[in-house]
Amino acid sequence: MILFNDISRYCSKEGYTFDNYTLKKIRYEACKDLAKRSWGGIVLVPLAFLVGGLATDYANSHPLLYSLLGGTLLLSTISRTIAVLKLNSENTTHRQKWENYFFLSCVGISFCWGIFPATSLYFYQKDFANALVIILLAGISGGTMASFCICRTLAYTYLLQLLVPIILVAFFLWTSIITPIGVAILLFMLFNLYQIKTWNHEYWQAKTNLALLVETQSYLQAILDHTNLPIYCKDANHKYVLVNKQFELLTATVKEKIIGNSDFEIFQDKTANLLLDQDNKVRECNHPVEFEETVSLQEKEYTFIISKFPLSYADGRGGDYGVGGIYTDITAQKKALFAAQAANKAKSEFLANISHELRTPMHGILSYARFGRKRSHEVSRDKLNSYFKSVEKSGEKLLFLLNDLLDLSKLEAGKVKYSMAMGDLQARINQIILEYEPLAREKELSIVNQNADEKAIAFFDPEKISQVIRNLLSNALKFSDKGTVIKILCRPAGVDGTMQVTVENYGKIIPEDELRTIFDKFIQSSKTKTGAGGTGLGLAICNEIISDHHGRIWAENSSKKTTRFHFTLPVVH
Repeated sequence: MILFNDISRYCSKEGYTFDNYTLKKIRYEACKDLAKRSWGGIVLVPLAFLVGGLATDYANSHPLLYSLLGGTLLLSTISRTIAVLKLNSENTTHRQKWENYFFLSCVGISFCWGIFPATSLYFYQKDFANALVIILLAGISGGTMASFCICRTLAYTYLLQLLVPIILVAFFLWTSIITPIGVAILLFMLFNLYQIKTWNHEYWQAKTNLALLVETQSYLQAILDHTNLPIYCKDANHKYVLVNKQFELLTATVKEKIIGNSDFEIFQDKTANLLLDQDNKVRECNHPVEFEETVSLQEKEYTFIISKFPLSYADGRGGDYGVGGIYTDITAQKKALFAAQAANKAKSEFLANISHELRTPMHGILSYARFGRKRSHEVSRDKLNSYFKSVEKSGEKLLFLLNDLLDLSKLEAGKVKYSMAMGDLQARINQIILEYEPLAREKELSIVNQNADEKAIAFFDPEKISQVIRNLLSNALKFSDKGTVIKILCRPAGVDGTMQVTVENYGKIIPEDELRTIFDKFIQSSKTKTGAGGTGLGLAICNEIISDHHGRIWAENSSKKTTRFHFTLPVVH
């Protein structure tokens, strides 16, 4: 290949190594640069030839030579034009062939222009004005060789063919006027030969530096894209100049829509202002800073540690030209920390409550036992009987608490045996309502089964589901306002083959963020805690039982300021 051996020569001299794809790409870009630079010469060179022939007597005095040179120049220019069009086209095949055509057409043009001023100098040595016009036009045409510096061989050939004939004629004639002109043209040629070498070196240096930059940037981008943390860089105007794949995923925005834009085109205004303030703080203090922030992205809340650092100049000039940052998502860790803190708090509350719940009946048992032992010979049998009843009542309370603990541990371990059968839930509900009616009247409450006469057949363990209903009804009785009604409704739930039971009461409303956590063990709602009663095991036991029945249990607050507890059971085996 005649053209573009320069890249191989330059890389060999400087010790650069590129793969074939990169070398081919550099040559392709250089070829297009050369083609684009040639349009001026395509117009200027034939025009200068035409002006030189008409402005002087050359065309009339030597028509055959002028026509021969003009025809050769015309064919070379047409060939050069076609080659330029082909080299500028993206779809051109056999590019090497068209590069060679381009080279040969330029050689033809320079040959014509070398002969034209040299012969005019010879013909018009006594009419120096005409010769000078053509020589000046040749100089103008020769200026186009600056565009050929991309290819040193072409530039050298063009310049030598253009100027050597004139120099030779000038020294051949050896007159006091023409010879100094030849010397001047010789010096001009030597200067331009040196200048071509310099321009050529600078061009390929720029090209290889750009290729190295792109290659380095591709390495950096590959590293960033395979990093699991979102990373970015912004310029001094707070515009993004570099992001990785994780940052694209974080913002749900493709790189092309991020680069060149600020935070205000990507994030909500509140978040964008927050990030802008952080960037300004980092640039003011000129050292890395970590920020922990909770931001809203894609309708979700995320907590990040954002490590930001100034992008400082490496040449020692001082200052910075932007800000870089790395996002570390700690949302899961924060939730885990809050959960651990909540569990620790729940454990502490459970220990306090269980200590109270155990101590109270145990204290009653011991007190009445000691009192009865000391006064057994002094008091009547009826009085002793009342002591024993108190001991029995305290023992039952203690046994109830221990049963709750044992039930929960067995349920969690999967060691509870169920006696599952098809049965009528309404019958169980009605029976339990009868048990609790005396306590309800005592608290000035009433319990209503809204469809007591309708059967509700489901597949369940009667004792375990009774335990669930008793727990929910007991809680409703504890936390209902006086004079209100506790409603129980049992009905089919949608088309998913389940039966749903709802217990609704008017009283203390459970906060929305606690409607799920109250089913965790040892957890009590902040609105229903007494600080000294209850272990927080009842709803946890209910949750385990319903889960083992392949059902679901949940709580919700209604617009009527009531709290509803629901659970579902399958209606078939």
